[in-house]
Amino acid sequence: MRLPVWGLGRRAPPDSPHATPGDHARAALGALDDLAENGPVAVVAHSAGGLVATELSALAPERIGAVLGLSAVFPEDGQSSTSCLPAPQRWVLPVVMRLAGTRPPEAAVRRHLAAGADEAAVQRLLADLTPESRAYHRTPVRGRVRAERRGYVFSDDDSELPAVLQQRSAARLQPAVTEHLPGGHLPMLLHPERLQQLITRFVQRRASGSRHD
Repeated sequence: MRLPVWGLGRRAPPDSPHATPGDHARAALGALDDLAENGPVAVVAHSAGGLVATELSALAPERIGAVLGLSAVFPEDGQSSTSCLPAPQRWVLPVVMRLAGTRPPEAAVRRHLAAGADEAAVQRLLADLTPESRAYHRTPVRGRVRAERRGYVFSDDDSELPAVLQQRSAARLQPAVTEHLPGGHLPMLLHPERLQQLITRFVQRRASGSRHD
């Protein structure tokens, strides 16, 4: 789900009902242009934001120096976020999205997406949450993340993106750095200070082949 922190307020994300991960990646590159960020940047990709990080790597590999996946989805080249799900979810989910859209009901948000968050955070999430288009989840991504530095942060009690799916995405990303946080799918709400420390350490760490668990 897309939260309203996109582009530091300088550009709105694509609002087309048919916007794909590639459309979001091109808009993100435009936001970097607005900020005059021409050198390599570090991308922190949460959840389905892994699709955008993958497209960014294909569109402008010289500008993406590091990618940190945060309980993120990274499909194989030519896969969509739905097609990389295990059976039968990869067949059922497109039907559900076609009939009901991509915005989850409030009960599902509370039970899965916002599990563990306090009520004030849940209310803000429900008010601000903007669902992606169906095309976002059904359009295959191109290539794979080839940034020099790659890391993955696992949410250890995540019912929105269970451990087995996180492990598969991490295997596709092939991170040199892995970290773990307790709690559910939104560690930026549950453990903001710890997450900030992890991100800062990752950005500052030089590329290496060492693995940190």
